[in-house]
Amino acid sequence: MKIVIKSDKTNLSMPVPMNMAAFAIKKIPDTVLERFRAKLPAEYAKALCKENLIFIFETCRPELEKFKVLEVVNARKEDGTLVSRVI
Repeated sequence: MKIVIKSDKTNLSMPVPMNMAAFAIKKIPDTVLERFRAKLPAEYAKALCKENLIFIFETCRPELEKFKVLEVVNARKEDGTLVSRVI
């Protein structure tokens, strides 16, 4: 799996082994999740937490492992910042 973040100030491509994905999710700073929550409607914001992200990953993992290359996240902001997650 590869996590890609591109913006005018950042160009980061980080390979993460599938076995370490849950560990990587646990290491996401709480401030990052708080910023995401602030942009979501209240009913969805309360569901955005590390535990749910890990649950979703573990549930989908058997299917994700079947694909050699699969882009599961492609988020682009108005200022051109790109976040992509490729498995």
